[in-house]
Amino acid sequence: IDLSSWDAHQEHQNVAMVFYSLVYEGLVGEDSQGNIMPGLATEWTQSDDALEFTLREGVTFHDGTPFDAEVVKANVEKVKNGPFPPTANFLRPIESVEVIDPTHVRFNLTGPAPALLKNLQRFAGLMISPKAFAALDQGPVGTGPWQYNAAESVAPSKYVFDVNPNYWDKS
Repeated sequence: IDLSSWDAHQEHQNVAMVFYSLVYEGLVGEDSQGNIMPGLATEWTQSDDALEFTLREGVTFHDGTPFDAEVVKANVEKVKNGPFPPTANFLRPIESVEVIDPTHVRFNLTGPAPALLKNLQRFAGLMISPKAFAALDQGPVGTGPWQYNAAESVAPSKYVFDVNPNYWDKS
């Protein structure tokens, strides 16, 4: 499989998650039964007009950038204002993103959004280092347990990933 881009925000084919899920993580994830579980957010509350997250502390991107609420805001705005409507549509219920403090972020919603948490499990919700937004043709920069090794990779036949030594989940 040849990826069209390391920019997960411009993708919608589920098969690409095989690659993206190694390096990128979302605010929420899913267990083997498809249930929503914590990811980069440890907890959340949702009402008809807002979705608030408490973010995991001590997480850094592969390039050393700290993960925080400003990063979440930058990623959501990148998706919503980006050139790929199929992914942007998943975040349509988000009217604005409010940074409460470094570990708390609020999505102000246009109305009830029962599918939003599920939508955040995939492409639209994956967090990319803002420093890497303009250079995703060179490789992905996420917070995940694996880092892309461009030097040993030969696209589209061989993709090499190394263990992320700074991964937040030591288990």
